[in-house]
Amino acid sequence: MKALNRKNLISMAGERVFKRGEDYFTRRCVRSLIEYDGKITAVVDGTQSYQVSLRFDGRRVGHDCSCPEGAADKFCKHCVAVYLTWLEVKEDNKQKAAISNVVNFQDVHGYLKELPHETLVEFLMCEAVENTRLLERLSLRAARVCRKDPNLDEYRRILEFAAQSAATAEDVEKILPILKDVESSLDNLLVEGYAEEVITLTEEALLVVFGHLRPTDACQKMITAFRALHLKSCRQLSSGPQELAARLFKWQMRAITEVSEDMFALFEQTYFDPPGAEELNICQKLLEAEWKQLESNSDTDNPTHRGKFARLTKLVQRSAERRGDIESLIIIKSHRLKDADSYLEIARLCKLKGESDLALKWASRGKDLFPASEAESLYEFLAAEYVDRKEWEKALEIVFSQFAVKPSLKGYQRIAGCARHTDQWDLRREHALDLVRHLSSRQARSSSGRKSYELKPDQSILVSILLWDNDEEAAWQAAQRGICSAELLLELADRRVEKHPEDALNIYKRLVTQNANRKNNYAYHKAVELLREMARIMRKLKRRDEFISYVNDLREWHRSQRNFVKLIDQMMARYAKNAKGAK
Repeated sequence: MKALNRKNLISMAGERVFKRGEDYFTRRCVRSLIEYDGKITAVVDGTQSYQVSLRFDGRRVGHDCSCPEGAADKFCKHCVAVYLTWLEVKEDNKQKAAISNVVNFQDVHGYLKELPHETLVEFLMCEAVENTRLLERLSLRAARVCRKDPNLDEYRRILEFAAQSAATAEDVEKILPILKDVESSLDNLLVEGYAEEVITLTEEALLVVFGHLRPTDACQKMITAFRALHLKSCRQLSSGPQELAARLFKWQMRAITEVSEDMFALFEQTYFDPPGAEELNICQKLLEAEWKQLESNSDTDNPTHRGKFARLTKLVQRSAERRGDIESLIIIKSHRLKDADSYLEIARLCKLKGESDLALKWASRGKDLFPASEAESLYEFLAAEYVDRKEWEKALEIVFSQFAVKPSLKGYQRIAGCARHTDQWDLRREHALDLVRHLSSRQARSSSGRKSYELKPDQSILVSILLWDNDEEAAWQAAQRGICSAELLLELADRRVEKHPEDALNIYKRLVTQNANRKNNYAYHKAVELLREMARIMRKLKRRDEFISYVNDLREWHRSQRNFVKLIDQMMARYAKNAKGAK
């Protein structure tokens, strides 16, 4: 093992992780440190006990740890602690005795080599009685040596033991050696000509890994190994692409039924992409045939049928997406039309394929089934299609139906954009404004409930539309009849200040009062900004005394709000100074 210096360790782990690992090292949390055959193993006691192994391949330090960070292939604090402990032992052999539970593994190795064969066997048997995992590994190896033909039940029993033992992430790490032994043993079986048995057992092993183990990096490596062995066995027994594809497809269908939903995506990504275009095409045809058969099955109330069909649909759809087969995607999606988005997806696929007429047809079908309130995106797609074709009246009908459900300035602008290409603009404009007026009045009545008075209607949408239309006077009248957003009121004030300064001042007074009543520092600052703007207007109108009187009344009315009063006093001090300088 090549020694790394502190700088290298910090580079591998990061400053924060290194310091935490150094703390574990200082507190002597590392135990059972063993170095053998270029590999260091140890146990680190943290929130729980973690197994750590370090090795050097000639270029870099390899590392494994059973903690979550280690599962993500990171050089974690436990690895840092083990490496620092090993360095300490190496640099000063005298300290070995001071480190608890440090084992000289070379001495152990030499001792075991000197033991008589019978004593060593007896020792291993005693350990196997106490250590179930060791017993399973020995049983697996004995099964191949002591029996002429492979015992499938023995392999299944060991796989079942592995599945039942994997309750926690730590347990998974402990049973991985058993699975590795199974994989190695099956590889030997394949060499001996037991391809059919290996296919059966690798499928059982994959179901164990997918169905019971957590998807860690170590599990992923086991999946890759078993998958490669399964594929190799299938190739050995297959006379050509047709038979190979059929075998893989049969296994695929089994997995769809037996693998849990959360593991299914991982299963699909890591296994079913048969090498070679011919096998892939055959598999795809088999897959689509199976899907069509399930799709025509009327037993939709059967949960097993529904689950299998849903997973199969995902496979067929993803396969078509990988191939860029838009036509197949359209067929797949057209069999399950459950909402407006389903029609929209198909319309977009048709558009992508260059079939604009077909896209329009699918979008129109969706529009006929779903109202604008349930299909906003679909209606927008349809309107855009009509605009592209310059079919303005049809586009106008769509955008107006959306506006009627949810009036907005953007919706009004879309109506204007379409209607101005027709002779309907004046009519549609009045209709749209009447809709907004009616909606705001209705909302005010419904908000008032059982109260004996009606709330003022919210005129914000109407005012924004009228301002966009440059109908300033109508916007002003609408704002007087109800409530309106502060942004729109300020825009109104800006527009009216030259010709109607009194209207602008009334708006500023209204907003100053609103902000002062909110009783927070942000609102106080906004109110003072408005007061400065009022001061500028009233100075221009030569109404300075009136402004001072207004501010004094405002200060008196809000005298209990000390922060607000303080801001007013600061503003008025600057105002008085500026007025004196102007004279």
